[in-house]
Amino acid sequence: MGRFSRRASAAAGAALILSATFVSARPANADEVSGPPVARVSLSSGDVAVLRADANDAVAATINAPLLAGDALSTADGSRAEIQFDGRSTIRMDQDTEVRVVDLDPAHREVQLAGGAIDLREFSGYSGPDQVDTPSVSIRPDGAANIRIAVSDDGSTRITVRLGHAYVLTPQSSIALDPASTLVAGGPPATPAISYTASPALDDFDQFCQSRDQAVDATLSLPYINPAIGYADFSLYGRWVADPTYGEVWIPGVTLAGWAPYRYGRWVWEDGYGWCWIGDEPWGWAPYHYGRWFHSAQYGWAWYPPAVAVRPLWSPALVGFVTFGSVSIGVGFGSIAWVPLAPYEVYHPWYGWSGGHFGPTVVNNVTVTNVSITRVYANAGRTDAITGVSSQRFLAGSFDHPRPIAATQLTNAQAVRGTLPVAPTQRNLSFTTRPVPEQLAARTASTLTQRHFAGNATTSITRTPFEQQRATLTRLAPGGNGVPPNGAPVNRTPPYRSLSPEASTRMNATNATVRTNTVRANVATPRPAPIRRPPTKARPKPKPPRNDSSPQ
Repeated sequence: MGRFSRRASAAAGAALILSATFVSARPANADEVSGPPVARVSLSSGDVAVLRADANDAVAATINAPLLAGDALSTADGSRAEIQFDGRSTIRMDQDTEVRVVDLDPAHREVQLAGGAIDLREFSGYSGPDQVDTPSVSIRPDGAANIRIAVSDDGSTRITVRLGHAYVLTPQSSIALDPASTLVAGGPPATPAISYTASPALDDFDQFCQSRDQAVDATLSLPYINPAIGYADFSLYGRWVADPTYGEVWIPGVTLAGWAPYRYGRWVWEDGYGWCWIGDEPWGWAPYHYGRWFHSAQYGWAWYPPAVAVRPLWSPALVGFVTFGSVSIGVGFGSIAWVPLAPYEVYHPWYGWSGGHFGPTVVNNVTVTNVSITRVYANAGRTDAITGVSSQRFLAGSFDHPRPIAATQLTNAQAVRGTLPVAPTQRNLSFTTRPVPEQLAARTASTLTQRHFAGNATTSITRTPFEQQRATLTRLAPGGNGVPPNGAPVNRTPPYRSLSPEASTRMNATNATVRTNTVRANVATPRPAPIRRPPTKARPKPKPPRNDSSPQ
């Protein structure tokens, strides 16, 4: 991360060099494929582990790592982490803390706190509802709020409202908490014991959270970015300029020679999306999963954001894949390259509804010649835009030496449409090359398994086991039973949302039945009940939430 500076480039003014040949009538942000909701690891300091629900395996966390429902995040002693749901909703984790993501639906996001302390922060404009389940109670913020929640070794819960208001949900009541009030809950979630105590003084963790707030508060009023994709990184690591062609665009403050979008980072396999890009840059979330990139004569690389008026869909990466080079054993080509998509350029997703489940699609590969690569992808004409590695390094998860590739260097090139014909390995599940301390991995798994939580008893998380995903992709890889090498035609499956799940299932009747990993949430069912309020200063009585998991 030290390669990337917070200082923006000093260049000003721009004349965009982009041939009109590449401009499509399709809007730049009309990417038609949506997948499972995704959260972001927006900070990882020290030893932090992700327990992946599709592999039941702990890997080291890193900034910009995606989290899906069922994944858990755990911090070691002296470590901290942050989960960003969107630009207005985050959870900060103190040391020795375990959190599992239960639901990421924007209409009802839910996490379980098994142990340690978190800071639930909802900024101005937040509409929720988010919910935190502990071994005794559930907590929901009432609008913009700052709520500290701690779970002790015996499972008791301490809730302190620093800012705004919150509800504590039990089967017996919905308790409204005002600022500077602290509630303590103990016992089983069916019959928790409730008491009140003085609010603790601010400590190092509170001060850490306040410093994180400042970066967000300074940029909440930006008119260029949809709040669904976040704000803070843009003010810290770059600047906005008015481009004569595209309007407001963002210029990263990168001084690294030879830098290009999607060059420094790694490709990771994620259930539901396939190959996902994780950028090394601290700001490398929104610019690699939304919008497009182009190169300006005066500014250099610039990011063109998606439309503000429409909630954008998260994409694992907005690139075009190219396979090229001599045949490699078990793969069918020597190297894999990728190029960032330019504004208005059509996105060809490699994931969608297939075989009755959400995952990689099976479509035809389109073979192109060396010369036509620059016609297929607008940015390919630049000598520094295409990045590539050998297929062996790709499968080994080794991306520490990416190399820029000129279009004229590509031999036997194929522009990939649909599934990249590369079956992932276990090493493609890791977000970084750092190991996970054994004690941290063991503690995360045992704590989450042993706890029972308040919340919705019907909640469960269904994920396709990685080995089954790999078996499916192995059939699609060259030499398997699916995609032959050299881009020969194969069964064609339309993208997700083009067909109903039932119609898509009929078209893929030959696919194997999909098994799933189901992670039980270990929760108890709260019942609707009247509001109780601790003694506090008078304020208008808000409308209580329904005591279930329905959107409000």
